[in-house]
Amino acid sequence: MLQKGELAQTEAVFVEMLQTQPNHADALHLLGIIAHRAAHHQHALALIGRAIRVNPNNAAYYNNHGIALKAAMQPDAAVASFDRAIALRPEYAEAYNNRGNALMEIKKLDAALESYRRAVTIKPDAEFLFGTYLNAKMLVCDWESADECIHELTSRIQRHEKASSPFPVLAFTDSPARQRTAAALFVQAKYPSGTALGPLRKRVPGEKIRIGYYSSDFHNHATAYLTAKLFECHDKSRFELIAFSFDAAQQDEMRRRISAHSTRSLMSG
Repeated sequence: MLQKGELAQTEAVFVEMLQTQPNHADALHLLGIIAHRAAHHQHALALIGRAIRVNPNNAAYYNNHGIALKAAMQPDAAVASFDRAIALRPEYAEAYNNRGNALMEIKKLDAALESYRRAVTIKPDAEFLFGTYLNAKMLVCDWESADECIHELTSRIQRHEKASSPFPVLAFTDSPARQRTAAALFVQAKYPSGTALGPLRKRVPGEKIRIGYYSSDFHNHATAYLTAKLFECHDKSRFELIAFSFDAAQQDEMRRRISAHSTRSLMSG
Protein backbone atom coordinates (compact mmCIF):
# COMPACT_ATOMS: atom_id res chain seq x y z
CA MET A 1 0.00 0.00 0.00
CA LEU A 2 1.42 3.36 -1.00
CA GLN A 3 2.20 5.80 1.80
CA LYS A 4 1.12 9.43 1.56
CA GLY A 5 4.48 10.63 0.24
CA GLU A 6 4.59 7.91 -2.39
CA LEU A 7 1.07 8.80 -3.49
CA ALA A 8 2.14 12.40 -4.01
CA GLN A 9 5.13 11.31 -6.11
CA THR A 10 3.00 8.94 -8.18
CA GLU A 11 0.38 11.62 -8.71
CA ALA A 12 3.03 14.05 -9.94
CA VAL A 13 4.27 11.53 -12.52
CA PHE A 14 0.79 11.00 -13.96
CA VAL A 15 -0.07 14.70 -13.94
CA GLU A 16 3.10 15.36 -15.94
CA MET A 17 2.18 12.53 -18.33
CA LEU A 18 -1.22 14.13 -19.00
CA GLN A 19 0.45 17.38 -20.03
CA THR A 20 1.76 15.67 -23.15
CA GLN A 21 -0.89 12.91 -23.42
CA PRO A 22 -4.16 14.44 -22.16
CA ASN A 23 -6.18 11.40 -23.22
CA HIS A 24 -3.96 8.77 -21.61
CA ALA A 25 -6.71 6.56 -20.18
CA ASP A 26 -4.57 4.66 -17.67
CA ALA A 27 -3.10 7.88 -16.28
CA LEU A 28 -6.57 9.36 -15.88
CA HIS A 29 -7.79 6.18 -14.21
CA LEU A 30 -4.89 5.97 -11.77
CA LEU A 31 -5.18 9.65 -10.89
CA GLY A 32 -8.84 8.98 -10.19
CA ILE A 33 -7.91 6.17 -7.81
CA ILE A 34 -5.45 8.48 -6.03
CA ALA A 35 -8.15 11.17 -5.74
CA HIS A 36 -10.58 8.61 -4.31
CA ARG A 37 -8.04 7.50 -1.71
CA ALA A 38 -7.64 11.14 -0.72
CA ALA A 39 -11.47 11.32 -0.30
CA HIS A 40 -11.80 13.72 -3.24
CA HIS A 41 -14.67 11.71 -4.63
CA GLN A 42 -16.07 14.16 -7.17
CA HIS A 43 -12.61 14.71 -8.63
CA ALA A 44 -12.13 10.94 -8.74
CA LEU A 45 -15.41 10.53 -10.61
CA ALA A 46 -14.43 13.19 -13.13
CA LEU A 47 -11.04 11.61 -13.82
CA ILE A 48 -12.26 8.02 -14.09
CA GLY A 49 -15.21 9.22 -16.17
CA ARG A 50 -12.73 10.75 -18.62
CA ALA A 51 -10.81 7.47 -18.73
CA ILE A 52 -14.03 5.61 -19.55
CA ARG A 53 -14.83 8.02 -22.36
CA VAL A 54 -11.39 7.36 -23.83
CA ASN A 55 -11.63 3.59 -23.40
CA PRO A 56 -15.22 2.44 -22.75
CA ASN A 57 -14.30 -1.26 -22.78
CA ASN A 58 -12.08 -1.50 -19.70
CA ALA A 59 -13.84 -3.37 -16.88
CA ALA A 60 -11.46 -2.08 -14.19
CA TYR A 61 -12.38 1.51 -15.02
CA TYR A 62 -16.07 0.80 -14.40
CA ASN A 63 -15.28 -1.10 -11.20
CA ASN A 64 -13.30 1.80 -9.74
CA HIS A 65 -15.88 4.27 -11.03
CA GLY A 66 -18.46 2.31 -9.05
CA ILE A 67 -16.29 2.41 -5.93
CA ALA A 68 -16.01 6.20 -6.25
CA LEU A 69 -19.76 6.52 -6.84
CA LYS A 70 -20.51 4.54 -3.69
CA ALA A 71 -18.10 6.72 -1.71
CA ALA A 72 -19.88 9.77 -3.12
CA MET A 73 -23.18 8.42 -1.70
CA GLN A 74 -24.55 7.33 -5.09
CA PRO A 75 -25.07 3.57 -4.53
CA ASP A 76 -27.68 3.12 -7.28
CA ALA A 77 -25.32 4.59 -9.87
CA ALA A 78 -22.53 2.47 -8.40
CA VAL A 79 -24.54 -0.71 -9.02
CA ALA A 80 -24.98 0.28 -12.66
CA SER A 81 -21.23 0.84 -12.98
CA PHE A 82 -20.43 -2.54 -11.44
CA ASP A 83 -22.97 -4.14 -13.79
CA ARG A 84 -21.09 -2.66 -16.72
CA ALA A 85 -17.78 -3.99 -15.36
CA ILE A 86 -19.29 -7.47 -15.03
CA ALA A 87 -20.77 -7.31 -18.53
CA LEU A 88 -17.27 -6.67 -19.85
CA ARG A 89 -15.63 -9.27 -17.60
CA PRO A 90 -18.16 -11.91 -16.48
CA GLU A 91 -15.77 -13.59 -14.01
CA TYR A 92 -14.87 -10.34 -12.23
CA ALA A 93 -15.05 -11.39 -8.56
CA GLU A 94 -14.04 -7.98 -7.20
CA ALA A 95 -16.81 -6.24 -9.14
CA TYR A 96 -19.38 -8.74 -7.83
CA ASN A 97 -18.16 -8.11 -4.28
CA ASN A 98 -18.33 -4.33 -4.74
CA ARG A 99 -21.76 -4.67 -6.35
CA GLY A 100 -22.91 -6.57 -3.27
CA ASN A 101 -21.64 -3.76 -1.03
CA ALA A 102 -23.59 -1.16 -3.02
CA LEU A 103 -26.74 -3.28 -2.99
CA MET A 104 -26.46 -3.64 0.78
CA GLU A 105 -26.37 0.14 1.00
CA ILE A 106 -29.76 0.39 -0.71
CA LYS A 107 -31.19 -2.51 1.33
CA LYS A 108 -31.50 -4.93 -1.61
CA LEU A 109 -30.31 -7.77 0.58
CA ASP A 110 -31.31 -10.74 -1.59
CA ALA A 111 -29.60 -9.25 -4.64
CA ALA A 112 -26.54 -8.41 -2.53
CA LEU A 113 -26.33 -11.99 -1.26
CA GLU A 114 -26.48 -13.34 -4.80
CA SER A 115 -23.71 -10.95 -5.82
CA TYR A 116 -21.51 -12.07 -2.91
CA ARG A 117 -22.32 -15.71 -3.68
CA ARG A 118 -21.13 -15.20 -7.24
CA ALA A 119 -17.93 -13.53 -6.01
CA VAL A 120 -17.20 -16.41 -3.60
CA THR A 121 -17.82 -18.96 -6.35
CA ILE A 122 -15.38 -17.22 -8.69
CA LYS A 123 -12.71 -16.47 -6.08
CA PRO A 124 -13.29 -18.33 -2.80
CA ASP A 125 -10.01 -17.12 -1.29
CA ALA A 126 -10.59 -13.40 -1.98
CA GLU A 127 -9.49 -11.35 1.00
CA PHE A 128 -12.21 -10.76 3.63
CA LEU A 129 -14.97 -11.88 1.26
CA PHE A 130 -16.18 -15.05 2.96
CA GLY A 131 -17.22 -13.30 6.17
CA THR A 132 -19.10 -10.66 4.17
CA TYR A 133 -20.91 -13.40 2.24
CA LEU A 134 -21.79 -15.31 5.41
CA ASN A 135 -23.04 -12.13 7.09
CA ALA A 136 -25.32 -11.46 4.10
CA LYS A 137 -26.69 -15.02 4.38
CA MET A 138 -27.60 -14.41 8.00
CA LEU A 139 -29.24 -11.06 7.24
CA VAL A 140 -31.73 -12.73 4.89
CA CYS A 141 -32.17 -15.70 7.25
CA ASP A 142 -30.56 -18.15 4.84
CA TRP A 143 -29.53 -20.88 7.28
CA GLU A 144 -28.54 -23.45 4.66
CA SER A 145 -25.19 -25.00 5.65
CA ALA A 146 -24.86 -22.38 8.40
CA ASP A 147 -22.92 -24.64 10.79
CA GLU A 148 -20.53 -25.73 8.05
CA CYS A 149 -19.99 -22.14 6.90
CA ILE A 150 -19.30 -20.87 10.42
CA HIS A 151 -16.88 -23.75 11.02
CA GLU A 152 -15.09 -22.91 7.76
CA LEU A 153 -14.88 -19.23 8.70
CA THR A 154 -13.48 -19.81 12.18
CA SER A 155 -11.04 -22.44 10.88
CA ARG A 156 -9.72 -20.05 8.25
CA ILE A 157 -9.26 -17.34 10.86
CA GLN A 158 -7.44 -19.80 13.10
CA ARG A 159 -5.09 -20.50 10.15
CA HIS A 160 -4.53 -16.71 9.92
CA GLU A 161 -6.28 -16.43 6.57
CA LYS A 162 -7.87 -13.10 5.64
CA ALA A 163 -11.37 -14.55 5.61
CA SER A 164 -13.44 -11.76 7.16
CA SER A 165 -13.45 -8.18 8.32
CA PRO A 166 -13.77 -7.95 12.12
CA PHE A 167 -17.44 -7.11 12.68
CA PRO A 168 -19.10 -10.17 11.06
CA VAL A 169 -16.84 -12.39 13.15
CA LEU A 170 -18.45 -11.07 16.35
CA ALA A 171 -21.70 -12.75 15.32
CA PHE A 172 -20.17 -16.10 14.42
CA THR A 173 -17.83 -16.92 17.28
CA ASP A 174 -17.61 -16.02 20.95
CA SER A 175 -13.89 -16.78 20.99
CA PRO A 176 -12.00 -13.58 21.94
CA ALA A 177 -8.83 -15.07 20.44
CA ARG A 178 -10.43 -15.60 17.02
CA GLN A 179 -12.12 -12.21 17.14
CA ARG A 180 -8.79 -10.57 17.92
CA THR A 181 -7.00 -12.52 15.17
CA ALA A 182 -9.58 -11.45 12.58
CA ALA A 183 -9.24 -7.81 13.65
CA ALA A 184 -5.42 -7.95 13.59
CA LEU A 185 -5.35 -9.50 10.12
CA PHE A 186 -7.71 -6.80 8.82
CA VAL A 187 -5.72 -3.93 10.34
CA GLN A 188 -2.42 -5.29 9.03
CA ALA A 189 -3.84 -5.57 5.51
CA LYS A 190 -5.83 -2.34 5.32
CA TYR A 191 -4.01 0.00 7.70
CA PRO A 192 -0.34 -1.00 7.86
CA SER A 193 2.12 0.88 10.00
CA GLY A 194 3.59 3.96 8.32
CA THR A 195 6.07 6.73 8.97
CA ALA A 196 3.96 9.68 7.79
CA LEU A 197 3.70 11.15 11.30
CA GLY A 198 7.41 10.94 11.97
CA PRO A 199 8.83 10.09 15.40
CA LEU A 200 6.50 10.73 18.33
CA ARG A 201 7.90 13.03 20.97
CA LYS A 202 8.16 11.79 24.52
CA ARG A 203 5.54 12.95 26.96
CA VAL A 204 6.70 15.60 29.42
CA PRO A 205 6.02 14.53 33.02
CA GLY A 206 2.93 16.27 34.35
CA GLU A 207 1.67 17.11 30.87
CA LYS A 208 -1.90 16.17 30.06
CA ILE A 209 -2.36 12.96 28.09
CA ARG A 210 -4.08 13.64 24.78
CA ILE A 211 -6.76 11.20 23.67
CA GLY A 212 -8.30 11.37 20.21
CA TYR A 213 -11.68 9.81 19.50
CA TYR A 214 -12.60 9.18 15.84
CA SER A 215 -16.18 8.46 14.78
CA SER A 216 -18.86 9.15 12.19
CA ASP A 217 -21.49 8.85 14.93
CA PHE A 218 -21.07 12.05 16.97
CA HIS A 219 -24.77 12.89 16.67
CA ASN A 220 -28.12 11.38 17.71
CA HIS A 221 -26.93 7.83 17.14
CA ALA A 222 -26.71 4.72 19.33
CA THR A 223 -22.91 4.99 19.53
CA ALA A 224 -23.12 8.55 20.83
CA TYR A 225 -25.72 7.61 23.45
CA LEU A 226 -23.56 4.71 24.63
CA THR A 227 -20.31 6.71 24.83
CA ALA A 228 -21.41 10.17 25.98
CA LYS A 229 -20.80 9.33 29.64
CA LEU A 230 -17.27 8.26 28.75
CA PHE A 231 -16.44 11.80 27.66
CA GLU A 232 -18.11 13.25 30.74
CA CYS A 233 -16.22 11.02 33.19
CA HIS A 234 -12.69 11.76 31.96
CA ASP A 235 -10.57 13.69 34.46
CA LYS A 236 -10.02 16.90 32.48
CA SER A 237 -7.12 17.86 34.76
CA ARG A 238 -5.17 14.85 33.46
CA PHE A 239 -6.54 14.26 29.97
CA GLU A 240 -7.08 16.41 26.89
CA LEU A 241 -9.88 15.06 24.69
CA ILE A 242 -10.08 15.71 20.95
CA ALA A 243 -13.08 14.49 18.98
CA PHE A 244 -12.60 13.90 15.25
CA SER A 245 -15.81 13.46 13.28
CA PHE A 246 -16.17 11.87 9.85
CA ASP A 247 -19.81 12.77 9.30
CA ALA A 248 -21.50 15.93 8.08
CA ALA A 249 -22.02 18.48 10.85
CA GLN A 250 -25.31 17.84 12.64
CA GLN A 251 -25.84 20.25 15.50
CA ASP A 252 -28.19 18.02 17.43
CA GLU A 253 -28.43 17.12 21.11
CA MET A 254 -25.74 14.41 21.26
CA ARG A 255 -23.25 16.33 19.15
CA ARG A 256 -23.56 19.33 21.48
CA ARG A 257 -23.27 17.08 24.55
CA ILE A 258 -20.05 15.42 23.34
CA SER A 259 -18.60 18.73 22.10
CA ALA A 260 -19.16 20.25 25.54
CA HIS A 261 -16.88 17.64 27.11
CA SER A 262 -14.12 17.67 24.48
CA THR A 263 -11.16 19.87 25.29
CA ARG A 264 -10.84 20.56 21.60
CA SER A 265 -13.45 19.62 19.05
CA LEU A 266 -12.54 19.03 15.41
CA MET A 267 -15.96 17.78 14.50
CA SER A 268 -16.23 19.09 10.98
CA GLY A 269 -17.95 17.11 8.24
